[in-house]
Amino acid sequence: MDNPVPLEHSRFSALYITDPELRAGLDAIVYNSLRPVAATLGALYAVFAVSH
Repeated sequence: MDNPVPLEHSRFSALYITDPELRAGLDAIVYNSLRPVAATLGALYAVFAVSH
């Protein structure tokens, strides 16, 4: 699973990223997005719970 994936739509088209690097990058994006999404869903739940 260490096949490099070319970055075709980048100005650095000669660079390659390995599967573990890609996975780590995507994990970081999800980790950084998780708190705001959870807070928003929690607030939305609270609004609906109070208004019901």
